[in-house]
Amino acid sequence: MKRHRFGRRFRFGFLAGQANGRPARRNRVRTHAASAITPRIESLEQRIVLTSNWVAQGPGPATDGQVEGVGPAPADQVVGAIHTVVAHPTDADTLWIGATNGGIWRTDDATASSPTWYPQTDNLTSLSIGALELDPLDGTHDTLAAGIGRYSSFGSVGDTRTGIITTTDGGTTWSDPGSGGSLAGIGPNISGIAPRGSTIVTSVNTSTAFTCSDVGIHRSTDAGATFSKISGLGVGIPSGVAFDLASDSASSSTL
Repeated sequence: MKRHRFGRRFRFGFLAGQANGRPARRNRVRTHAASAITPRIESLEQRIVLTSNWVAQGPGPATDGQVEGVGPAPADQVVGAIHTVVAHPTDADTLWIGATNGGIWRTDDATASSPTWYPQTDNLTSLSIGALELDPLDGTHDTLAAGIGRYSSFGSVGDTRTGIITTTDGGTTWSDPGSGGSLAGIGPNISGIAPRGSTIVTSVNTSTAFTCSDVGIHRSTDAGATFSKISGLGVGIPSGVAFDLASDSASSSTL
């Protein structure tokens, strides 16, 4: 029995019986004595504990790239953007690339019909590469420096702007030397970089904590541990946004 909201009582099933012209069926509730219930043992479900070992599944194309009509089918597949390329000065098979939001990659068979590329910075804090250059003072051509910067055409979206990273073994290992001093805490968007031994020069075109004092040319003389701004000081390089750095092939000391 249940009380209706207007105060009447009715049995479940009675109204249904009237609607179809048949008397309503009475529902029976079966009870059991507690002593009559026999416990049943059920086997546990087999479960597999996943390990922390991951297998790389890329690089590979991304679908729905909205480039239909540009190339052969499947024409909706695209790949990540490359922002900068560095060529080995004596070995045509060795190239490094800095991807917009995909880190640094290296190949040692660039002249092959299908080169094999290896990611080098997947374990670092940021994969947004704004600049990448070899140090011409290293005769082994194993020293490079990269600057972190956001250059995605999708609203400049990217990883945290942490400063610079360096390698002395061709990219097998990369490290953050500190990027302190004038680059500390501002989130510099590095647009160019020029490593020269312990001296590293960078250009900055914007920053996370943007002020006019953030942009310009910054230099380190301790291998990237600390930087000092050298533009906009009233003499020499004027103040303002610095969009790139270019090296003089005839003189490693000239930018």
